[in-house]
Amino acid sequence: LRMKGKGTFVTKQVINRNFITELYNFTGEMERQGRKPKTKVLVVEVIHSDSLIFPLLQVKEGDSVLHFKRLRLADDVPVYVEDSYIDLKQFPGLEKIDLGVNSLFHIFEIKYQRPVHTTYNVYTAMLVSDNDSVLLDVEKRSAVHRVQSTTFDALGRCMEVSVASFPGERNTYDVIVRRERK
Repeated sequence: LRMKGKGTFVTKQVINRNFITELYNFTGEMERQGRKPKTKVLVVEVIHSDSLIFPLLQVKEGDSVLHFKRLRLADDVPVYVEDSYIDLKQFPGLEKIDLGVNSLFHIFEIKYQRPVHTTYNVYTAMLVSDNDSVLLDVEKRSAVHRVQSTTFDALGRCMEVSVASFPGERNTYDVIVRRERK
């Protein structure tokens, strides 16, 4: 961006999404916006205990839960970092699938015949963790949108819990509110 009398400034691209009315598919959304999506899988592990996540997944301590951490990029710019947790009793063998190139929701539907029906999201403003600030290429203690998502199938069974951090300077959200008339 060039401004007369001010010089040239580099502006950061802002990603705008409508999370409210449709389920979000990162790759599809970035491609619709003319951006090149990329996913880096940072962690893949099976865990057997987590006092915060296990109750949300409705599993017991000792059960096998897949935890994976992914960094999502658009045009090689970090968009968000996400930790996902999935009960392996419901989705055996999921830990063997490359989640860097395969859509998780597509895997749920095609491999396990369990299409995603609903995702419940909670949005919170927070300061980015030191580790995530490096991954997201933002200043330490920068603001992020923290989105905790719980995903359900049509029968109301919990399929996934995820926690994502979106840099506040690069992401905006559209919220559509409709008045219900009776």
